[in-house]
Amino acid sequence: MKLFHVFSGLLVIVSISYANADLDNDGVINELDYCENTEHNVIVDTTGCEPDDDRDGVVNRLDKCPNTPSGVKVDKDGCCLDSDNDGVCDYLDKCPNTPEGVPVDKDGCPLDSDQDGVLNPVDECPNTPLGYEVDEKGCATKFDLRTGFSLNSYELNEKGLKEVDTLYAFMKRNTTSKVVIEGHTCNLGGELYNKELSKNRAQTVSKVLKEKGIDAKRIVESWKGMAQPLASNETEERRALNRRVEIKIFYSKEDIEKEKLLP
Repeated sequence: MKLFHVFSGLLVIVSISYANADLDNDGVINELDYCENTEHNVIVDTTGCEPDDDRDGVVNRLDKCPNTPSGVKVDKDGCCLDSDNDGVCDYLDKCPNTPEGVPVDKDGCPLDSDQDGVLNPVDECPNTPLGYEVDEKGCATKFDLRTGFSLNSYELNEKGLKEVDTLYAFMKRNTTSKVVIEGHTCNLGGELYNKELSKNRAQTVSKVLKEKGIDAKRIVESWKGMAQPLASNETEERRALNRRVEIKIFYSKEDIEKEKLLP
């Protein structure tokens, strides 16, 4: 740059060079500085710009989430967006419209701790065992003990005993629950024989529950014989499905009477 001054009729030309000027004092000369107005005492890279290691558009100095994955949209603090405020970033959230205040899992979906299909916030029976059918409140209504009996037998096998243990734990925890224990059979043998066999199966389960301490007033026994098969009786595999006990769960005596579940 040249400045012109006139002193007593003389023209004086002064030449000033800005070749190495660094107007923002960041250590990078203007000619190489891509960020010319960097704040004072801020650390910059060789281009004169503040580092942004995760390349999210928010410099390290201001970035509260310094390791954001590439391509993820962030807020002014450099943190991933969480539109429904559930604590799970949008790019990881499989349930992006969760109502505010609802607890969620790692995928951002409302919790269903007992995996019965009814979410925790509306589940009135939050500890239903796996495999139990439930109503809209999450309370158990039915359980099929399908693997407990062999052909022509009403003795519970090991797996069947474990399932009755689970039923006992449920009834102990849910003290207002009542059960109708229905015995069923396949079609091998006569009608009277199967009626008696189904009765014995129902009574076997009932006996175990009573011996464990469940009040007899909470248990109703019913026997259907071979009248209500789950599957056709064409093969042994299908007949095995019909040798079962169905546990129907209620929460009042009136409900049991209304369903007309007695033999």
